[in-house]
Formats: sequence, C-alpha cells, structure tokens
Amino acid sequence: MGTDAGRAALEPAGQGTRIADAARGVTDEAWANAAKHYDVDQLAALVCAIALVNASNRGNVTVQQPAGDCRPGRSPAGMTGQPSRADSVQHRPGHGCGELVE
Repeated sequence: MGTDAGRAALEPAGQGTRIADAARGVTDEAWANAAKHYDVDQLAALVCAIALVNASNRGNVTVQQPAGDCRPGRSPAGMTGQPSRADSVQHRPGHGCGELVE
C-alpha cells in the first residue's frame, strides 16, 4: 500500500472503520481522492470491505475480544470459559490468527 492509489484506499478504510471515537464516517475529501484512482465498481468493493471490517469489529466487541489481541489457540473472552477446540489446536507459523491447524 505504498502507492498513491493504496494510500487513497486506506484513508476511507481507516475513517470508515473507526468505532471507538464516534467518527462521523468517511469525509468527502477522502472519497474524492479515492475516486481519482478507482472506478465506481472498485469504490463499491471498497465500501463492502469496510462494511466487512466493521462487522468483524462489532463481533469482537460482542465477544469481548479486543482488536489486535488475537492469540492463536485462544478462545474469545466472554465465551463459556470451557476449553474449546481452538484451545487444543497448535498454531504453526504461516497460518493466520483464528485458523485451526491440527
């Protein structure tokens, strides 16, 4: 994302996913800058990606899983407190957080 186009996509994504500080959404300036680099279909895909991240953020809040606090093999806080399948699965390098690898 070191290109002008990448930065133009990151600005609306960053503004559109902020939930902790009552952000008002993506500014007109950020959309105008993104529109210099992306067509309408690509901007629509960006909106969908932002919405997906927001849904994930809300899910994390629901299960009391702070963003950035993912530790492989650990169940989300606030669940039953009983060991889960994820608690017994070994994490291997190269696999993302939340992926179960046996």
